[in-house]
Amino acid sequence: MNLLLMRHGDAVMSYPDADRPLSLLGVEEVMAKGASLLDANVQVSHIIASPLSRAQETAGLMATRLGYQPAILCWDSLSPAGDMCQVLALLATSNFATPLLVTHQPFVSEFIDYLTGEAVMMGTASIVAITLDVFSPQTSELRWSIDTCG
Repeated sequence: MNLLLMRHGDAVMSYPDADRPLSLLGVEEVMAKGASLLDANVQVSHIIASPLSRAQETAGLMATRLGYQPAILCWDSLSPAGDMCQVLALLATSNFATPLLVTHQPFVSEFIDYLTGEAVMMGTASIVAITLDVFSPQTSELRWSIDTCG
């Protein structure tokens, strides 16, 4: 599996947290990252997002930018305090070729470390690609990233 992990775009600071929309900057960031995936000829097989508004909005913009037609899936386990074991189990039982998971900090950076053993700080709208062949912690390879913080 070629797993793509993305942090949502920049969001407006408001309450409640679950309803925070993307800012104008966030929309621009997401559209630019979608263009980067198109330029790299990345074909997304599935888009799965956290239920929080900013992740759902990011997923919708990515779907539009990439010309993705199927329904966007929603996994509660992709929330900021998500369950890494549950996400890994869901991926292991799927037939996804190249899923794009849209999630949050701190979950996304912790999940990358959980899968690969590499520390990556994900800025807003950052994307990483991971080769996930064995569905166990610390066994996957970080292949590339777009606009991560280190």
